Amino acid sequence: MARIKAPVYGFYAGNDATHQRHASRCHRQMKAAGKSYDPVTYDAAGHGFMRAGEAPDANDANKSPRDAWVRWKNLLGK
Repeated sequence: MARIKAPVYGFYAGNDATHQRHASRCHRQMKAAGKSYDPVTYDAAGHGFMRAGEAPDANDANKSPRDAWVRWKNLLGK
């Protein structure tokens, strides 16, 4: 954590067991270290939702957080 200099942004799927296990711990550690951490959880989305949401047969849960791409592009523009 001490070596982190840039802001950290999170794009998490709420329906992803890995996220459930690690996100709150990461948030606590980043805050304790005084680091910039801005996570967003897309509640109904599953693991890999940004890729899965592109598929023609994607379910609504993975299509719905398409604003994640907009957020990502805006962050890259900073």
